Amino acid sequence: MVSLVANLNQLSYLPSQIGFSLTNLEQLSVQWNKLRTLPASVCNLKSLKRLEVKFNHLKALPAAIGNLTNLEVLDASCNFMDLQTVPDTIGDLTSLVEIDLSCNQIKCLPPSFGRLQNLKKINILDNPLVIPPMNVAESGCEEIMAFMKESWQSFLDEKNRPIEEVDHVPNTWGSWLGKVVSAVTRWPSSIDPNQPSEASSIDKLLDQQL
Repeated sequence: MVSLVANLNQLSYLPSQIGFSLTNLEQLSVQWNKLRTLPASVCNLKSLKRLEVKFNHLKALPAAIGNLTNLEVLDASCNFMDLQTVPDTIGDLTSLVEIDLSCNQIKCLPPSFGRLQNLKKINILDNPLVIPPMNVAESGCEEIMAFMKESWQSFLDEKNRPIEEVDHVPNTWGSWLGKVVSAVTRWPSSIDPNQPSEASSIDKLLDQQL
């Protein structure tokens, strides 16, 4: 594997042309540095299979990260208070098998996350998550992907609605978000075994009548 490993070097930036000069690069590891951004040219590393940028100060991942269609492992964990969003193009990383976004400030994964059919390992813990909800995030890869696939389908349904129905929907994003919030409230969560169910309350009422 053709690799560039520059961990623990106090780096605050990468060369802006890195993606044009290292076209055969398969692994880029720049962990434990002081990076705030990644140059846009990183997205031209079409041979890249592993991108490891944990323990930096990244504010965002490159908008065109979806161009890295051979990427199999993405580790952007532990950027702590800085990394708050994930670009929509994340859904274009169709070869992705493992992703770690833990220990950041991410609230919502984009609906396109549901397109990542080959994911086998996901870590999104220690984020202030709303989508997916925390109980789903803690349940592992299968539960996370089931939730995000449903979110993606809801997004597509709204996007493809007939134009005459759009008058009742201010925008696709807002409508999709409403549906996802509704799905969150329906998603299975821990149940207090000591709390009587609706059925048991009805049974008690019938017993009183008898």
